[in-house]
This record gives sequence, C-alpha cells and structure tokens, in this order.
Amino acid sequence: MLKGKKMPKISQMLRRMAYLAASTLVSLGSIVALIPQSASANPVSSRSIQMSTSSNAGSSATTTYLLNFTIPTGSSMTTLRGIVIDFCSNSPIIGDTTCSGTVGTTVPTMSTTGMVSGGVLTASGWTAGTLNANRTYTLTNATGVAVTAGSSVVTLTMSTAIQNPTTLGTFYARIYTYSATAGATGYLVANPDTGAVHVDDGGIALSTANQITVTAKVQESLTFCVYTAGSDCAGGTVAGISLGTSGVLVVYNAAYVGATTAKIGLASNASGGVIVRAKNPATLTSGAFTITAQGNSCTADSTTTTVEQFGFRVSSVGANQSAATGIYGCSSGQHAFHTTNLNSTYGDEILRTTGAQDESQSAIEFAAKAATTTEPGIYTSTFTYIATGTY
Repeated sequence: MLKGKKMPKISQMLRRMAYLAASTLVSLGSIVALIPQSASANPVSSRSIQMSTSSNAGSSATTTYLLNFTIPTGSSMTTLRGIVIDFCSNSPIIGDTTCSGTVGTTVPTMSTTGMVSGGVLTASGWTAGTLNANRTYTLTNATGVAVTAGSSVVTLTMSTAIQNPTTLGTFYARIYTYSATAGATGYLVANPDTGAVHVDDGGIALSTANQITVTAKVQESLTFCVYTAGSDCAGGTVAGISLGTSGVLVVYNAAYVGATTAKIGLASNASGGVIVRAKNPATLTSGAFTITAQGNSCTADSTTTTVEQFGFRVSSVGANQSAATGIYGCSSGQHAFHTTNLNSTYGDEILRTTGAQDESQSAIEFAAKAATTTEPGIYTSTFTYIATGTY
C-alpha cells in the first residue's frame, strides 16, 4: 500500500525531468542556430599569409600580403567563383559574428586594383573588391576555375595600398570560399552565407612587431706610409738612400748615375681621392756646396762631364694607383726638381688618386750625377711627404 501511494509522485518527477531536458535541448538548438554554419565546410589547408613587413603602419606605409591555401581534402568545391578574406582585430574563429578593426585604423586598407594572383587564380576574369570600409577583401569570377579537393592551390598577392594595423600586436584573417560569386559579394560577418553558402573556410593569425635599427659606424680612413724595403705599409721599413756607385757619385757614365727607389703606400675610403705632396727645403747640399737641381719640368739625364744634376720621378707600381701628377710623372731617363714648390708651405703635388681604393704602391726614383768640377763632400737632401684625403 505504501508503494502504491508513492507511484504518482515518481511519475510526476519523471515527467518534469523530461520536460526540463527537452527545454534545454530547445535552448541549445536556439544558440547553435544563431551561429552561421555551412554543413559541408572544411578548413582550407596549408593556409598562411606572408607579410612584406611586420612594422605597424604609418600614415603612408604600405605592405604586401601573400595569401596561400589549398582546397582541402573532403571539400565539395569543384568550381571556385568567390573568395573572402576578412581582417579582424578580435578573432579568427569561423562563426564569430563580430569582426572589429584595430584601434586607430580599419585593417587593412586595400585598393580594388593591383591584385596579382597565382595557382588556380592565374585564369583571367577575376575581379577584386572590398567591403566593410576596406576591411574585407573579395575576389570573384563569374566563370570560375575548376579545382580539385586536396591538391588545388590558391595564391593571392594583395599589393596595392595595404596597411598593417597602427597598433602593434596580433590581428587575424578569416577565409571563406564560394562556388557562387553572390557568396563573396553578399558576405556579412554576422552570416557569411547570406549571399550564398560558403564551401570551405579557415582562420589565420598575423602579428606586427617592433623594428630593430642596427647602426654601424665607418670612419674616414687614410693609410699612408713611405718605406724603402718591404711590400706594404704593414711590413715596410725605411732607411736612407745612397746614390751613386757604392754611395759615390761618378762623372763619366753613359746613363744617369745613381738611380734607386723608395715606395709610397696609400689606401683610403676618401671618395674624392688622396693627394700626396712632397716638401724639400733644398737640393743636395754639403755645407755651402750644392748639386744643381734638375729643374721645373722633366729633364733628360745628361752624360756630359760638365753637368751635375739631382731630381726624382714618380711611377705607379700598384694596381689601384693613379699616375703621378704635376711635373714628376717623368719617363725613364728623365727627372725633375721644382725647388720653389718643394720649399713652399704645403709642398709640391706628386701623386693623386681618383677615389677610394685599397692599398697600392708608387715608386719614387731618385737620381744624382756629379760634374768634373763638383766640390767633394757628403751631400744630403731630406724629403717630407704629406697625404691629404678629400671625403
């Protein structure tokens, strides 16, 4: 009897539970119905967007986006006629009913021209467009192109007037594909299937970042040396030069007596080149006696016993070196010595390079000859060389 009395209450409880479960299912069904869905949609595979720069956009800074994706395995797409790329600051999730631009600008700003495509989009007839104040990029083709699920690749370059967000950080893109152009032209973020049901879709995350400026300083440089032995400035050594045969000038000789060389090493990044000048207060001198200077132009070496001479010439021996300048670019068997210019404040120009260059050599050949009447003694002459770069 007690069990008989409880049966109505249990039955009532079961009926109430069934009613609540049914109500819950109805409510969940209503929520799901609010989210736009495509029953056959598959996520496009190998999807990415390359950016030509990750810097945040300035007032006129533009970038290029390269979109790539593959029609997914299992897709029902056979003819592609429409594509939508919607750029959002809040979410890449397909089915989210809002898509917001970033702070400071709608992202990205795009032109309807300048679209360059690849993959299956190489066929003609595609038209680019924008929606939602340039936030959304569309591509349509009434004829369309045949695609194969799992293999057809879509490549799209967007390269005209595209701007990254002004605020650094992550933003997103949502991709939708359509077999009807009306799907792309009628796209609404609240319901991507308003114009026509989309076939496949997918989300992508992108991000802007700070740029790093690397600074390297290159100083003005000038390597300059004078040496008598060695092959370059690093290993060259200098010693006095003795003219004549065993250091003694002679009178009788068919050729000019006593020729020997010194070297000038020179390297610089001076774009205007380097000028080398020589200074010398006097010709060869021994107390009150002198040996006559060669002159203010290239003078042939004398073999006459009554003539004494002293001079020098400059010749280029380096691959990068320009020829001697001034009066000192004499041929073999000729020398010069401009007493006035060599004794001036800044000296006499003997060499000039044409621009920046690696180290090279120039040879300075000295020559002297005594006459029958030249007074005996030890004759000396000291040269100073000065290099000046023009930057």
